[in-house]
Amino acid sequence: MPRHVRQRLRRHWRATVPSMPTAAGKLFAPALSSRLLVIIALYALADVSPSAVAEPDRPAPGQREEKRAQLLQQMKEIAEGTDVRYQTGEHRPQLVASPVFRYDDQPRRFLDATMWVWTDAGRPVAFQKIEAMDRDRPQWATLFTSVTDEPLAVQWEQGREYRSTASGVDFQPLPDAPPVPAAKTARKLAARKLIRDFSARILTGIHPDVTEEMRLLPAPIFEYQDAESSSYQGGVFGLTTSGTNPDVLILLEPRLNEGALAWHFSVARMTTCGVTLKYVNAVVWKAEFCLPPATVFPTWTVFYTSRAEPTAQKIEPIQLERP
Repeated sequence: MPRHVRQRLRRHWRATVPSMPTAAGKLFAPALSSRLLVIIALYALADVSPSAVAEPDRPAPGQREEKRAQLLQQMKEIAEGTDVRYQTGEHRPQLVASPVFRYDDQPRRFLDATMWVWTDAGRPVAFQKIEAMDRDRPQWATLFTSVTDEPLAVQWEQGREYRSTASGVDFQPLPDAPPVPAAKTARKLAARKLIRDFSARILTGIHPDVTEEMRLLPAPIFEYQDAESSSYQGGVFGLTTSGTNPDVLILLEPRLNEGALAWHFSVARMTTCGVTLKYVNAVVWKAEFCLPPATVFPTWTVFYTSRAEPTAQKIEPIQLERP
């Protein structure tokens, strides 16, 4: 019998069969039980090796990292193949070269996922989630949402097209919000504190009583500043329920209101589930549950395509864009 098996059985025996006191006060171990004899016989017949005892379906850490790198490269190619432009004029927003957020969603069986942003003069124009799904068959889930008041035209490499028909933002002043600080760093800290006053519940089915509390992601997904003055212009924060998947985006910006700067918010939807958003105790935004197979909406769209499993190859690492 291999040495590692004998050691394994010895530890098992000591843990499961306690020593018993004798009349002289000494301890002795009972004889091996018939159950343990069967276990020994099975180990001996199988001649179990250390590799066989390990979980066969669990890849080694190096293999997991290699697969994640390959999936990230595939998602980067999808993002770079997404053509985003305004419906009028020649000027177009630019894709940030690296994903602004990478997340997981094990309950929904997403192997890996990233979020990408297109900007214009530093301000976000659109966000796109690209998710590697592993359900009945390998698929990509792609969800694109506008966060600009300009109508967008989008085209993907598969020939799929989308045109927004409404403004992707609707900034509203936050009632009783604290004043906007003058300094850049103070504004950033104020926004990160202010976002904590939001809460939300997500409707995961058609029945109104099937809801869950959403969680605020610990760090902003994206923060932006004025291209000329470098002053803080706003932040994008995510709310999640499943894993760290941001189903709702909240944009916070200091904007003019009656001649003075005041905090404003706007919401971008990235889920077909219904959502009720509160600021302090008041409902400030609501989205209804979307019944399938609806996939095209005025400011956002979602679709699914087949996904090829990564092949073994060396991939250069891609860095996340830090907020």
